[in-house]
Amino acid sequence: MLEKTTSADAPAKYDLEKKCLLWTGGKSKNGYGLCRYRGKTTGPHRISWMIANRVEEVPKTNGIVSHVRHLCNQPLCVEPTHLKIGSAKDNGKDKLTNPNIRGDFHSCAKITADLAEQIKKSKLIHGSQKARAERFNVPLHIIKNIDSGTTWAHIPDAKGNVDRTKADKRNECDQIRRAKKNIKDWTDEEWKRAENKLWNNPNYVNRLSKTVHGLEISCLEWKSKRAYPSISVNGLRMNAHLLACIIGNNRVRPEVLQASHKCGNSKCVEKTHLHFQSSSHNIKDRHKHGTMKSKLSEKQVLEMREKYSKGGVSCAELAREFSIHERTVSKIVTRHCWTHV
Repeated sequence: MLEKTTSADAPAKYDLEKKCLLWTGGKSKNGYGLCRYRGKTTGPHRISWMIANRVEEVPKTNGIVSHVRHLCNQPLCVEPTHLKIGSAKDNGKDKLTNPNIRGDFHSCAKITADLAEQIKKSKLIHGSQKARAERFNVPLHIIKNIDSGTTWAHIPDAKGNVDRTKADKRNECDQIRRAKKNIKDWTDEEWKRAENKLWNNPNYVNRLSKTVHGLEISCLEWKSKRAYPSISVNGLRMNAHLLACIIGNNRVRPEVLQASHKCGNSKCVEKTHLHFQSSSHNIKDRHKHGTMKSKLSEKQVLEMREKYSKGGVSCAELAREFSIHERTVSKIVTRHCWTHV
């Protein structure tokens, strides 16, 4: 991490002993750093806090992952002494020390902080919300959200008051909803609810009469027009076959493996037809079942690699011969795709 940081003076008004360590690696749209940690993309400031406190993950409060706040108001800073753990409410209060932080860094903001301030202070001056929406050339819902204090709550109104009641409540609800989306935190009751919806509800599933590929049990097909149907349960929406595979695997999902069908039926949620395996084995099975859509056959891939290995032919020439893109040929001959052949 230190190799991807540069030292910089912290803003004097925050009275911090050490200088900022600004991240020079990848960045997100909202101005925070990005890096890979244990196979996942996360913020380097969170990793820095974990290393400094010798923990493997940021702790939770009431099932909600805590925020790692910047005491220096520098989103790219990874200096451990500038980082402090807190709630979403604490993180929102930090923004009061820098009123322009949302306008400068928030990727979801539709307007600037200056325009939001003008709208907020115009509440008692320019009449109805519709008239103000026309005046500032913004959608009506932006005016309503600012007036109610749901958004841009850190900006004082015309009387100099700051009311974060509704904004804090919305943040709390968002955090609770995100926490529910973590399948690892489901209770036994929530797991049983998912199982009942997957396998015991005739409105969603249908047992086919014939077995395929030598399997003892026929497919339990999810009723949907989509090739890979999705299911919504316990505040989480995911592929139905993936959830069935996780439950069949003792409620554990391996991080690097994919849920694969032994039957070749993408709508099937029969747990005995599902198992976790690598991406290459999954693709091989799809070719075996005839469900893999491709312009090429395995025979053509082998022929292409053989011609390229002998030399005297370029990727561009092979692309014209097999009527595919030159980039695809390059990936095939270098074994970045069709790795199972």
